[in-house]
This record gives sequence, C-alpha cells and structure tokens, in this order.
Amino acid sequence: MTSLTPSRSSFNSFTTLGTVAVTIPARSRAAECSNESILHGQVLRLGRTCANRPRECSKVTVMQDAKTSQYGLVATSRVEAGEVLGEYLGQLRCVPKKTSLRARNQSYMLRMRARSVLEEYVGIDARQLGGRMRFANHSCSANARLFELANGCRHTVVVVVTTQAISPGDEVTVNYGQDLWFVCRCYSANCVHRDIQDQENS
Repeated sequence: MTSLTPSRSSFNSFTTLGTVAVTIPARSRAAECSNESILHGQVLRLGRTCANRPRECSKVTVMQDAKTSQYGLVATSRVEAGEVLGEYLGQLRCVPKKTSLRARNQSYMLRMRARSVLEEYVGIDARQLGGRMRFANHSCSANARLFELANGCRHTVVVVVTTQAISPGDEVTVNYGQDLWFVCRCYSANCVHRDIQDQENS
C-alpha cells in the first residue's frame, strides 16, 4: 500500500486527546501490522491471520450494473449485521476546506472526520490505489456504515461495517455524509440531498 501525505502534519491524538506531531515521508509503505514499530519482525509470524489488521470479507464482490454500467459492491452470500467488510484504502491527501474548491465526481475522495490542528481536512483518494470498498455506492438509506478506527495515535483506518443483514444479490451501500464529493442520486425516500440532485456532475 502506497500513501501520499504531507511531509509534516499535526493530528489529534485519540489516546491522549491532545495533539501529536506526525512526520511521514511523501511516499511511504503503510505498516501491515500495528505492532510492527514495537515488536521485532521475527515475532510477527501470524501474518494475515493477525487480529490487529482489518480483513476483507469474502462475502462481497464488485459487480457492474448492466443498465447503468456503474460498479457496485454486491453480497454473494448472506452478510449479518455488524460484519466488517473491509478497509477503505487509497492515497492520503489534503482536502480544501471549502466544498466549492474540490473537484466533483472525479475521484473516490473520502474525506475523513479527523483534521489537523491547522484545520486541514484529510481525504483518502482511492481513484488510482484502492480496494474493493471504494465501490460501495452512496445511499441515504444505507445498509452499511463507515467507521474511523484509531490504531494508536498515529494510525487511523476507515472500515465498512454492515448495519443490517444483507441478502445475496443485494448491493452494499454506505452513507458518505453531508460533505459529498459527488451529486447524490440515490432517490431514497429518506434522501437528504434532494436539493442537489438536479445539479451537473462536474
């Protein structure tokens, strides 16, 4: 996993509720295990079976809608409520605070809730580098939710977790919140973005 981050940013610490200065090279390989920095490499023999890393669920796959040609995340077998489907992966980038300054419908830019002490927003851009979770489409009546998990005070991941049981063949959807980087056209009865549904895509 390759990530692109500012050379130096100061983020809130989830463990002390203070701040922590984080220095990361412009391009660095994300740690596969949260214990990598404190345990000797020979001790870490569990690999992909380690419970400290989010694992992708084998019950979902990426499929293309024959009518719209859009991709989506679809359940291949029954998924129970509360299951972690996987991590939203991508390149970390600073995101302009003003929505009007951001490109619309041109990437998979997920803005995180965590901000730097300079009030900089951080986004995960999954357009070029990413996993299956980037294909989870938006719905105001979603059946899954995005969670930001703090793994220590320097590592935060975003995972997709189901909020209700999903039957085989049903699409997995998430609610990307109020600060969207795209025009919402979920047409859900509970849609809260009806005021922008008639806007242009770009």
